[in-house]
Amino acid sequence: MKLKNLHIDSYRHLENLDFDFTYPEGHAKFGQPLEKICVIGQSATGKTSVLELIKESFSKLNGIKTIRHKFFADEYKLNFNGKIVFLSIDEGLLELKDEMIIKDGKEYINGHEGGEINFLLNQRLKLIYLSSEIISKEAINVFNQNPINILNDSTTIDHPRLQDLYRNSNYYVLELGKDVEAKTWILLLNEIHEYRKRFTQMASEIINRGAIADPNKLSKQYAKWAETNKNPLLPFAEKFNPVLKKLNLEIDLVNTEYTIPIKSHSKDEVIPVSGLSTGTKGLLLSMFPLFELDTSDAIILIDFVFFESSSNWPTSLFEKPMASAWSPSMINANSSPPG
Repeated sequence: MKLKNLHIDSYRHLENLDFDFTYPEGHAKFGQPLEKICVIGQSATGKTSVLELIKESFSKLNGIKTIRHKFFADEYKLNFNGKIVFLSIDEGLLELKDEMIIKDGKEYINGHEGGEINFLLNQRLKLIYLSSEIISKEAINVFNQNPINILNDSTTIDHPRLQDLYRNSNYYVLELGKDVEAKTWILLLNEIHEYRKRFTQMASEIINRGAIADPNKLSKQYAKWAETNKNPLLPFAEKFNPVLKKLNLEIDLVNTEYTIPIKSHSKDEVIPVSGLSTGTKGLLLSMFPLFELDTSDAIILIDFVFFESSSNWPTSLFEKPMASAWSPSMINANSSPPG
């Protein structure tokens, strides 16, 4: 799903605004939705309002049913006067108004009537909203803890079963901000935690066998174990370390003190996430979920600046093999034009 157009008659303090989110005339992709969008404006001009409008409108799409030329849903009422147009690779154009939805030229009016019930959309709907308040106390506390301590906490025992919620669900709007519970971050970090648990068990067994006194035997046993126990942090480090290198930092794949250990080259030591700069914290807390989740054909809303230029967005972090032919659509609120 990609965003194509937005017209606002009125929403909060915004009035009479038109946004065309497509490539301009003369471009090879003329008329197609942009893949990266930067909403630019000074403080309090409505950048966050635009992102929240997009998020709220997208959330209305879940579960809409149709009967002939009517549509109905448990909760469908746009929170603004105007219209918003999405483009789906499978469903075509989708125009949302307050009392009408137009899907690929066919009009549906809000109401009920008799007949066969169908769903308006059949594709997966995914939106990720990275709030300007993503650097929360709960998130920092999770990243600051030793993974074994998190695994030993009885309150997290059932969390691995939540993995399917975001990875295989047909619909989700995931908002990462100050109100996100610690369990959401634990969910996203679960594979790394489970790997650390198996690593600790393996190390304990090697010590009990006395192999630690024989470096050659120790190396062989670890190599054999590593063949079937790939470090899930490695793919993320390969993508993220080139970004951290600009900040004289890197993910340390040897250290096990933290879930994602960040090493400072200037201090030659691993530092807790709480000790990172605000910008680096925001970069880590936003990029890891985007790497971990399937973002193909998703809309990603970013309500803060983590790079000086939108052209420097580390999009390679989520350029992975995808089920969809479409890459994610990124919309970033920024106070200055991209460099």
